[in-house]
Amino acid sequence: MNDLFERYKNWCEKGNLLPSTIGAYIGDIKHFLRYYDGNIIEVSARDIRYYLTMIKGGAKTTSRKLASLSSLFNFLIEDEQIVNNPVSGIRRGKVRPSAPKWLKPSEVDEVRQACLNNILARTIVEVFYFTGIRLEELRTCLLTSLDMEKRELKVMGKGGVERYVPFPVSLLSTLNNYLDWRNSKEPFLFVSPNSRQLTRNQIERIFVSLSKLSGVTVRPHKLRHSFATDAINRGMRRECLKEILGHKQISTTDWYIHIEPKIKEEYDKAYP
Repeated sequence: MNDLFERYKNWCEKGNLLPSTIGAYIGDIKHFLRYYDGNIIEVSARDIRYYLTMIKGGAKTTSRKLASLSSLFNFLIEDEQIVNNPVSGIRRGKVRPSAPKWLKPSEVDEVRQACLNNILARTIVEVFYFTGIRLEELRTCLLTSLDMEKRELKVMGKGGVERYVPFPVSLLSTLNNYLDWRNSKEPFLFVSPNSRQLTRNQIERIFVSLSKLSGVTVRPHKLRHSFATDAINRGMRRECLKEILGHKQISTTDWYIHIEPKIKEEYDKAYP
């Protein structure tokens, strides 16, 4: 749980929230957890309603508690641990999910340029962008899971489901350079400069550094959205993209896709 709070705090800081606000949010979340002893990713709207009846707070207190919990669940959604925010079932009216964040190809190029001679950072960025895999899938990928001849990467997805993810010819050069750099007996494909398996925090720090160097705010999840959008723009069918991303429902895949305004304009012209 301490690791969760640390990552949540970092996420809030990247969102430019004031330290006092972050502290208040964490305080409210810990207060909720004193009443709820289950797994945080299994919290339902019913659990939250029960909690609110227990604390019997006024409208202002209730609003603040809901805002704190909603912030945590938005983080868990971006971290791909949950799909829906249970707080949306509490507030009056339906809370619209935030629009997916993505990068244009030109912005991805700026991030890649910021990697300079850092082959580890460049490889991680390009693998995320060209495969759309999740952070934990990249972190736990094995060296033996990489097939350069078939241009496939075997990853362990949610629920322990394995899948093979293809990657383009253009990624071969970067991967070869990375493998030449990699000097480790670890079974994991991606290792740190000290030859140990990468931690989530180490990967996050790489992206914080790249964001500062490139001037483009980039995170693993944002590259996943960017991959999905670019794939659709290049003509990939939604059903194929669903399998590559490891989604169970096509509706989840649709949420990952950003449609360019120009495409919408052309559609409106064709179907006025």
